[in-house]
Amino acid sequence: MGSQLSASELERAIIALDVELVRRYGFYKFIELAWSHVPYNASTPFVPAWHIEEMCLHAEACTVGSRFNPDRDAPPMIQPLV
Repeated sequence: MGSQLSASELERAIIALDVELVRRYGFYKFIELAWSHVPYNASTPFVPAWHIEEMCLHAEACTVGSRFNPDRDAPPMIQPLV
C-alpha cells in the first residue's frame, strides 16, 4: 500500500525528529537522547534526575548570556557557602 522508507531516509527522519524534540524540550532532552550513544554510558540506562535537569537549565542560561547568581540560583543548603 504505502511506500517504505529506505534506511537513509529513515535515519534522516529519526534525526529530524530528535532535532525537533531538542528544539522543543531543550538540552535536557538532548542528554536523554544522547545518553546511550556515549560509549561509557552505553550499558547504563538514563535515569532522570532533578540535578541533571538543573545543570542543563544552567547550561542553557549560559548560552543566552544569563549569569549565575548564588543568592537566587544556589540551593538553600549551599547558599551559606557561597
